[in-house]
Amino acid sequence: MGETWGLVVNEALQCGCSVITSDAVGCHMDFEQLENFRVFPVGNAPALAGQIRELSNVRRDFNWATPHLQYYSVESAAQAIASEIASLIQ
Repeated sequence: MGETWGLVVNEALQCGCSVITSDAVGCHMDFEQLENFRVFPVGNAPALAGQIRELSNVRRDFNWATPHLQYYSVESAAQAIASEIASLIQ
């Protein structure tokens, strides 16, 4: 089955990498609108090859995905958990 969301994708984006993932990775729906993010149908090697060709000349930029990742940080997760706990206590 594999990883359901795609933590390694988040880490790659945090490091400024372009990302290609299959549509079997859950986070593809969260990031597929990003300029340096590509999705291919699972098992479709020609589609994967095409995505690799598209992104092969993109230079690594440590900041290109930063604005889109603010909701996927440790701080954001901690705030959401704290907020849920606070709502249960009230």
